[in-house]
Amino acid sequence: MSTESDFEDIKIVRMVDEDVTPLRNDGTPRSDVSVLRSVLYDQQPGLRNDGPPGSDLCRVPFALSRRPPSKWAEIFPIKWDRPLKYALGKQWPGIASVQGDRVVLNGITLDDVNAYLRDLLVSAVAETNKEYRLWKQRQEQRRVKEQACDEEHKRRVSEISERIKFD
Repeated sequence: MSTESDFEDIKIVRMVDEDVTPLRNDGTPRSDVSVLRSVLYDQQPGLRNDGPPGSDLCRVPFALSRRPPSKWAEIFPIKWDRPLKYALGKQWPGIASVQGDRVVLNGITLDDVNAYLRDLLVSAVAETNKEYRLWKQRQEQRRVKEQACDEEHKRRVSEISERIKFD
């Protein structure tokens, strides 16, 4: 039997800087730039608003503590798009996804990741954990209710069958 306590919270472990990918204006990966390392420390000057609009946008993955359940992965983008806390009045809807054991923000500047998004990311993960727990609790309650209905049905069938005589 599954219970609410079976779920251990998912957490953001780190930004996967070796997999940060710069994007073209159309959102496709730029193959002309080498893999980024230590991106928050200005070691890739070509991504700092010195190119055409959008040239500083990146695909930024964050490692999770483990691969989340599929329902958790379904809830996360919703919590990201509608955060409880807004980062200085900004929102970044439609850029977050869960891919395996990673959260990926696609089309974000590294400055925004550094300046605003850490807290927003942590908050979205916490809210997703909370919503997942509620969903799991509702599933368990539904299962228990269905089991009780099944048992009541079997009891009534047995009771009625005992009263029906064919002699």
